[in-house]
Amino acid sequence: MHWGQLTGVRVTLSEYLTEAGEPVTVRRTWSQRLLSRPWRPWQATYTYTPQVPYRGALTLPGGGLVMHPETWRQMKEKMR
Repeated sequence: MHWGQLTGVRVTLSEYLTEAGEPVTVRRTWSQRLLSRPWRPWQATYTYTPQVPYRGALTLPGGGLVMHPETWRQMKEKMR
């Protein structure tokens, strides 16, 4: 965890602060289809849900914020 300052408020950064993104349908390879357990070679696709950075910030009881480093970077760019 790293931290920075935002107008006197302590900001703690955590790369674990993520949320579920848009589900994506992915085509399975032949090796995945033939070597899967339970064996289901006719199932050609599966749904994958990627984890993306949380776009908001969480407030701490002591008056600080917790946010993802990518959200912090975007916020600093917008403030310039």
